[in-house]
Amino acid sequence: MAIKGIHHFSFTVSDLERTVDFYGRLLGFRLVGRKHRQASDLGDALLGPAGHLPTHGLDSDGQRPPRAAEILIADMELEDLRVEFIQYVDPAPRPYPGDPSVAGSAHLALLTEDIEAEVRRLEAAGVQFHTPVRTVHDPGRPLWRWCYFRDPDGIVVELVQSGGVGQGPASRPVARSDAGANPGANPGAGQGPGIHSASD
Repeated sequence: MAIKGIHHFSFTVSDLERTVDFYGRLLGFRLVGRKHRQASDLGDALLGPAGHLPTHGLDSDGQRPPRAAEILIADMELEDLRVEFIQYVDPAPRPYPGDPSVAGSAHLALLTEDIEAEVRRLEAAGVQFHTPVRTVHDPGRPLWRWCYFRDPDGIVVELVQSGGVGQGPASRPVARSDAGANPGANPGAGQGPGIHSASD
């Protein structure tokens, strides 16, 4: 097998400038490049056969013509992590439903040395967290603390602080109720993540 590792992660967003500002100004990401991609067959490459594009009829030869697409891209880095943010221009972007239980949903977990200080700093900037900081104890594994918030598109971002050794009685998920949770930086972005465990 020739696969060597992970090159980057990618998230689709509705407003690239807003996203670049949020991740750069509040989370310390560095903008390393911008791209504009547009081609008559780019929709086929990006979206595949199930992509959200207007239905095309067949051409004179009975074949489906290629589908065009246009996107804007911002590449951002934090230490050795590269994240690609994509804004679709054509087809027009649709909002993320905000429910992390939907298959295919993802979240970005960021490591911090002082989670309480980061929570205070981000809250002062207007970020709203699902719940206060939670703690996970698993025997023989590093104790770690975590909490979730949302970026402007409702994408879940996690803060994680790891250290010490867990002393809990057994490995277990941490159940949480988000029935009254504020979805974070994007009001109405959806519900919280529900169950989270140390193996996530």
